This record gives sequence, structure tokens and C-alpha cells, in this order.
Amino acid sequence: MPCPYIFQYKMEISEQKKLVRAEVNARMKRMSKEGLAGISRTISERVLALPEVSVAKVLFGFMPMPDEVDVTPVLQSFLDSGKRVCVPHTIIYHRYMQPVEVTNLETDFAPGAYGILEPVVREQVDISEIDLALIPGRAFDRKGSRMGRGAGFYDRFVAREGFGATRIAAAFDLQIVDEVPTDKYDRPVEIIVTESAVYHFTT
Repeated sequence: MPCPYIFQYKMEISEQKKLVRAEVNARMKRMSKEGLAGISRTISERVLALPEVSVAKVLFGFMPMPDEVDVTPVLQSFLDSGKRVCVPHTIIYHRYMQPVEVTNLETDFAPGAYGILEPVVREQVDISEIDLALIPGRAFDRKGSRMGRGAGFYDRFVAREGFGATRIAAAFDLQIVDEVPTDKYDRPVEIIVTESAVYHFTT
């Protein structure tokens, strides 16, 4: 049987994460769509100014949900520069993501899992070829800790054998909290970019 202390610890972490998500959700509701869109443009510009981004050749990005930073300008900049872009194809049952290459942000997508846009042609990219990954999340702290929405897709993805990309989070200032509760499965990021700051971490 599982140790009751371990079970209690997991429950405590889970409850702490719920509280953090609720706080970020409340902050998000106070923002207008127009306000978030303007902030997103600023964040994308700051991401593109990073030296780690300028030297990257293969980007793993994401198509944003309405309450996430819109990083499509970063993806488009890579495509315009002749670089490669891949995004997740999600296999819900296994909580697994495959990196799939795209070449056109207007025509290569259709609604997929959770209503998120996913690629319609699924030409997979070897995970070892990715040298830069944009990682979404629900909350972050100033130590690089990240908390997603609870399914663990990205934590599993970056933990896979062969993954060695620089991990960058694009986040709103309102997503930065004092401390993100974490367990051994949670994977930090190396850089967080918000509208007002860039945080670098050693992981």
C-alpha cells in the first residue's frame, strides 16, 4: 500500500495548486481581451529579442488558448526566416504530445483537443532536433517553477529522452506568483518572459 504520508503530501500539493490556479483565474478575469492582446504583442517582441531565440533553428511552439499569451508572432517570425516550427499534436488518452511541423499558421490547423488548434497534417519532428521550446503554463514563480492546467502534458514532453531544447515561458505579469507548489514530476523552465521582465534560471 502507498505510504499514507506520501498520499497526504500529494493531496496537499494538489490543493495548493488549486488555490494558485484560482488566484490566477481571478486575476485573468479582471483583464480585457484587448488588454491581453496588447500585452501579448509586447511579450512576443521581448521573446524575439532574446539571443537564445535568434540562434535557434527549430522551434517547438503552441497555438494559444484565449487566456494564454499569443505567441503566434514568434512562430510566424521563425517561418518568415526560413526556420522550422513544430507544435503539439495531443493524444489525450495517453496524455502524450507529438511535435508536428507546420509551415502556414493560417491553413495548417483545425480545432483539436480542448478546442485548441492542432495541425491537420501530422509530419512528426524528431524531439532531438528541437533547440527552442515555448512552454505555456498557468502560473510561474521567480525560481523558474511552472504549473500547468493539471494534465501534465508538457512535463511529460520535456522529460522525454532526447529532449534538450532551451525552455522559455511566455507569461503575463499576472501569472507570476510568490511560489508555485511543485512535486518531482514538475519541470521548470529556463527563461520566463513577461511584459515587464525577463527572468533567467539555472536548472
